[in-house]
Amino acid sequence: IADWDTAYGWGDHDGLYADLVHTHTSIVSPDTLKNLTITNTSLVHNVGTTTYLPK
Repeated sequence: IADWDTAYGWGDHDGLYADLVHTHTSIVSPDTLKNLTITNTSLVHNVGTTTYLPK
């Protein structure tokens, strides 16, 4: 406990993870999407700045 603020020599990490709990508000309501049709889909996901496409 004595080394709590120094993080074992890596400096003070107080507040570093303050934004881990957050919420997002939807910009699209279900009424907007009720007649939406999706075709020719591909799974794409991002990790950091890298975009991964299916093989």
